Amino acid sequence: MSQPHIHFRRIGWRQTLDVIRLSRSLLPAELCRKTHSLLALFVNLERRNHNLSFGLYSGDELVGYMLVYFHDRSLYHQRDELIVHIDEYCVKADFRGRGRDVISRMVHEMDLWQPRSGIEAIATGEALQHWLSIGRLVARWGYETHLRENDCVRGGHQMGRIRWEFKDGEYWRPETPQKLPKPALVTEFTGREVELLVVKCTRQWLSLKQTYDALSPVATAHCKDEFQYQWEYWRHFGVSEDLWVAALRIDDQIEMVLPLSLKADEQDPLNASYSLIGSNSPYRTARVMYRSSDRSPSHAELDQIMQHCLDQIGANFILDQVDAESDMGREFVSVKRYFGLNRRAAELNQQFHQRAGFPDK
Repeated sequence: MSQPHIHFRRIGWRQTLDVIRLSRSLLPAELCRKTHSLLALFVNLERRNHNLSFGLYSGDELVGYMLVYFHDRSLYHQRDELIVHIDEYCVKADFRGRGRDVISRMVHEMDLWQPRSGIEAIATGEALQHWLSIGRLVARWGYETHLRENDCVRGGHQMGRIRWEFKDGEYWRPETPQKLPKPALVTEFTGREVELLVVKCTRQWLSLKQTYDALSPVATAHCKDEFQYQWEYWRHFGVSEDLWVAALRIDDQIEMVLPLSLKADEQDPLNASYSLIGSNSPYRTARVMYRSSDRSPSHAELDQIMQHCLDQIGANFILDQVDAESDMGREFVSVKRYFGLNRRAAELNQQFHQRAGFPDK
């Protein structure tokens, strides 16, 4: 029996009861919110577009969540300042090994609206070591940890205040490319050395930007900058998906890119499927991008080589082509996406269309 797909989703007032049930199973009763209190918090945050919260799901079951949002006042410095406040972070014991993914999703969310914001949390003394481990993770993004132990009391528990400050002079790492990963497969095909790279990190994907510029898409793009379209789509809507970009390198030159993501099936959340980044279409309509050069193999040869490599690593799907007409469905597909968040969904779509380079209507 296959395991349910593990993935993240944005959460809001519609998920109030699920969050309450999970928190009551994991937190001391005196630290748990009342249902009406959490609902009111979500509604207030969503009216102001301050909600950054998301849940960890196994199939359709909520197994963890981070209640996180923008706050207009720093509780650590006691001053007016827009900060990111981590209110609660709970996860079932069987899923606690995903801390790095959780922090990456949080940075992914805050990067859309307020990059480099200070991050704060309040934690019980017993949980401080766990929270400090978060500091070791956010350090990868350019932050340093500040701590004041036993600084306040909540529900009869001594609490400490934590602040993660973005270091002066640091570069904002979500915007900084990383080198491509080692090949997932090295093989030969018709006497040529072929490498298949599978990119699952956004910063590694960012290093393919110049490669996109040198590639020619099979179908007509929505905008002049195809990478910009996919990059902005991922930033705005990729929180619930896993990046899976296949790049074919032949004789040290990337000749082909297959930009996919892995996400839960909307009809069957227990399963996941591949789809083109920027579309709800299945992988069979995935656009394959080719390198524009006279010395490149033909498109048919590239298809054959890519299919051979995918078969070798057990990626069980078949390449297919897409025509311009079917590809044009991507623009309105993104508008139909929903996350249980009202104002936020509308603002995400509006901001995405502005940043992705859509022509003015």
